[in-house]
Amino acid sequence: MCGRIGLTELSWRQLVAVLRAELAPEHEQLFRPRYNLAPTQDAWICREVADRRQLIPARWGFPSHAAHNIINARAETAATAKSFKQAFLDRRCVIPVSGFFEWTRDGRHQPYWFTASDDGAPLLLAGLYREGTYGLNFVIITTAANDAIRPIHHRMPAVLSVDAAEAWLERADETLLKRAPEGALRFHAVSRKVNTAGFEGPECIAPKANGGGPVQLGLKLS
Repeated sequence: MCGRIGLTELSWRQLVAVLRAELAPEHEQLFRPRYNLAPTQDAWICREVADRRQLIPARWGFPSHAAHNIINARAETAATAKSFKQAFLDRRCVIPVSGFFEWTRDGRHQPYWFTASDDGAPLLLAGLYREGTYGLNFVIITTAANDAIRPIHHRMPAVLSVDAAEAWLERADETLLKRAPEGALRFHAVSRKVNTAGFEGPECIAPKANGGGPVQLGLKLS
């Protein structure tokens, strides 16, 4: 599962350059740092429409008639699940983030902040979007965790390299939805204050006191 993300030090100019996308002038003023972005809030997605790549705000989660907000799609079933199969075919997107949070499942509910091993580089998460009564909405695709992340959580977002992100926008290819490759991520424990969705600011991603510094995972993006 991926239940919180952050877009902290990255600027819209950096994301436009990395994704080779366009940003409408009226959206530039909406861009601001987010340290604890939760479902039902607006984030940024990159989508391709009529051969034009757009960086555009969208709300996190697919609302359902059961008043349940679906925030993730499993890579193993996204192509066939009723809620996602049409979006998998023609409404794929990339969610650029500075990092994401995962929590331990051992009763302590300790949050950890995951970022790219290359300082300042964005993580590009695979996603799906749809448009309708509720506006523009997206979900993040998750996959089984690798050996390094599994002690913290059994799922992780599908992290794409720049080349894989371009391919994902161009074609419905589930083979792109892999565990992050060797050397890609590092992480550290953060304050449990981040468990509250309304808590916002740099303290959300600061290393927890006595929680250890950044830890390098055995993963690397190509």
